[in-house]
Amino acid sequence: MTMMTMPCCTLPSVNTVNQIPWKLDHLKPALIKQENVSKFHNETNFKHHSKELLKIQSLLEQSCTGTALLDPHQAFEEELNNIIKECSEEDWDGEGALQLNDSSVRYAKSFIENLPCGVSLPEPVPEPCGELALVWKKNGYYIAIGIDSNAMIAYGGTTPSGTITGDLKFDGIIPKELLDLLKRIEIG
Repeated sequence: MTMMTMPCCTLPSVNTVNQIPWKLDHLKPALIKQENVSKFHNETNFKHHSKELLKIQSLLEQSCTGTALLDPHQAFEEELNNIIKECSEEDWDGEGALQLNDSSVRYAKSFIENLPCGVSLPEPVPEPCGELALVWKKNGYYIAIGIDSNAMIAYGGTTPSGTITGDLKFDGIIPKELLDLLKRIEIG
């Protein structure tokens, strides 16, 4: 997934932060610079908050070089809209690919809307058969999920312990078996 960026601004002042519970959720589309997180971490004595601050700092080191990220759902939606435009006609890949199937896109959007907090967003990937795949690559996992026009989920990939495949019905709620797999991806 390509990262969207915007100009940075600074973190809230230490006094403002003292007045709110400190969680990653408070930084949703936060516009921050890594040096402000480090400065904040060094200037405060919130030992019970340091774990959250270290998570923030780690995320910034991995994905932010002086710029900040858009809200992940907004970035996902923008990327998906670009894919839909690029793959709206037959042969979009120059090798005979079918245009994206509207119902596959609709099911994929519904699937994303039903992801619980704590599960990262996948990379949307157009398939030559006209379906939209959702792909997670994280912590030694590579999992691809596709939902066909009959609302059948086909998933497969590799995990640290081997290969996994399966078929499940999607009725607007993510099946527990698949949800458990996606949660395992997050913790590695």
